[in-house]
Amino acid sequence: MNRQLPVLALVVSALLNALPLAAQEEPTFVSQMNVARRNLAAIDSALAKQERELSRYLEVLFKLQDGARQLAKAAPMTGRDAALDSVEEARAIAETDPEMGPLVFETLDRCRIEVEKNVIGESGPAAAARYLREILKLEEEANGRFSFFVNQVDQYQTLIRGIESGANQHLLVASQALARLYVLHSFALSTRDEH
Repeated sequence: MNRQLPVLALVVSALLNALPLAAQEEPTFVSQMNVARRNLAAIDSALAKQERELSRYLEVLFKLQDGARQLAKAAPMTGRDAALDSVEEARAIAETDPEMGPLVFETLDRCRIEVEKNVIGESGPAAAARYLREILKLEEEANGRFSFFVNQVDQYQTLIRGIESGANQHLLVASQALARLYVLHSFALSTRDEH
């Protein structure tokens, strides 16, 4: 998680970047909007990257859990072969993402060792239970990553709602001012026409 830049840090960066470089330098509305757009795009991009990483994390976990199902339900040798295939498929998915982290590969190695163990007389469900114990840390890590991601998305959503609320307030004030201006203009025209 430490390699992921929290949304709050990006928001602070966006606010700091929107400030003028010097007290006498007043940025234009257009330049401020461009800075805001770039910073919001950076936040969106960071969240999309995390979403892709979490998606691959889930794919790895689903493959490993599929291996556990095979161990529990299939005949011992068939279940072992299918579970080994699942571990290798999970490894292939993990290797496509350099950000996956060592815990994933350590878990894959431990799962492979558990599947290859030849415990005489062990039932399929017992072998699956041993295998699933190895996946537990990875599931805990995934839960932590998802919680962190959901928190960041919530902060982003709060920011967007705040921007939208401010824009709506400005629009309301502008609409009211235009309505008053229209009334004044109509009064001025009618007064002119009377004279």
